[in-house]
This record gives sequence, C-alpha cells and structure tokens, in this order.
Amino acid sequence: MRIQVFHSVNSALYFWTGTTGLLVDGIHGGPNGFSPIPEAMTAQLKTCGGIFAHLDGVLFTHTHSDHFCRKAFNAVLRWKNPPGVYGPGVPESNIPVHPLRPGMVQLEFPGLRVIARDTAHDGKDKEHPHQSYLLETEEETVFIAGDALLSPEDADAFLSCGTRGIDAAFFNPYQLNPRFGAAHIRRLRPRRVFVIHLPLPQDDIYYHHLLAAQLLKRYPTDLPSPEILPHMAWLDGNAPQW
Repeated sequence: MRIQVFHSVNSALYFWTGTTGLLVDGIHGGPNGFSPIPEAMTAQLKTCGGIFAHLDGVLFTHTHSDHFCRKAFNAVLRWKNPPGVYGPGVPESNIPVHPLRPGMVQLEFPGLRVIARDTAHDGKDKEHPHQSYLLETEEETVFIAGDALLSPEDADAFLSCGTRGIDAAFFNPYQLNPRFGAAHIRRLRPRRVFVIHLPLPQDDIYYHHLLAAQLLKRYPTDLPSPEILPHMAWLDGNAPQW
C-alpha cells in the first residue's frame, strides 16, 4: 500500500499519506480485557514525538473506553497546535462536515477525503453513537469498521460515495463471523482484510485472541484471507522516513 499504516493495540490505527497524518481510535483506555495506550505511545503523546509530531487529525469511531480516553485526549487538546478532531459523541469535534445523505457526511483534510456513516454498534449497545469511515487519497481507499454491526447495505452506501474499489479494510474479529459479517465483506470486496481490536496478550483476560483464531478457521475461503496486524508495527514494514 502507498498509505503507510501503523497499528499500536486494540483498534488504534495511524495513517500517513505522505503529507497528512490521521489517527483513528488511537487515544484510548484499556479496561475490560483490552489494553491501555502502550508506554511508548504515551511518551510520544506527551512530547509530541513520533507519529504525534505528524498528526493533522484525530478520529474516533465511538467513545467506549477501549477506543477513547478522555484524560489522554484532553492532553492533546492542550497542545499549542492541536490536530483537528472528529467523532460521534465527542463535543470537541471541529472538522467541517459536508452532508451527503441522512446519516452520512464528508470530512476534508489536505489530500485526504473521509466519509463517515452512522452505523450501529454491535452487541447490546446498539444505541451508542458510532460511525464507520472510508478514507480516500488520490490513489487508495481504506475502510475502517470500528465496532459496527455491518450489513451489505452499509457496504453499498460506502461504495456509492467512493471513487474506486477498497484497497484495505480493517475489522474486529466479530465482523469476520460467517453468520453475518461475511455478507458485508463480500459486498464491500476489499483487496486486503486486516483484523484489529485485539489487546496485548497480557491483557487478554477474555480470550479475544482465541476467539479470533476460531473465527478465522470458519472464515469463507472465497474471500480475501484476513491478516492479523501485529501490535506496535507498520503495515508491511513500510515506515515513513521522517
């Protein structure tokens, strides 16, 4: 991929386009079997180093604690030049939005177009504000599911607003379940499928890694093979030379 992607832990993803840096669900807590921000990332956040020195925008799919941490987020807002912010249920959202259709908006960054769509959170918390995202540069398109309960209709809505096919899609393990998630993935037709939303092994008290392994065994073989992203690493080892 031309977009360079760093995955820390849980659902945290950082996208570097060569000119624009965007962090999604990367300022998070970690109770209930997930991980807090790794110490290395916390140090970067405090000093505005590493990826935080190249950060133009911060997005959240929703404000559950494994995706969002108020204390750490407040520290970012106190920076001399804080990044743009957007997320459902985040009152500090300040990125201009352009309505596309009910429940769907477009966000603008330099060299990067973001489509945000209201999607239902999976499980028992379906009423919690949640959005999934489509990120587009001039050359590539990326889909970020968050914790959504996704349908083929959701895939159609994103594809209708995009300008090309999906180069990469990021899902949590539950969205690989062949009983429902596979229908969305089949309609979305991403070239590569990545699995995130996994804690560090020492924090995995509810066996999320075991669940992911079981779901991968049942995943339809006619779909792109899912790749579990390693923690604290750049996708395909493709790190920017800052």
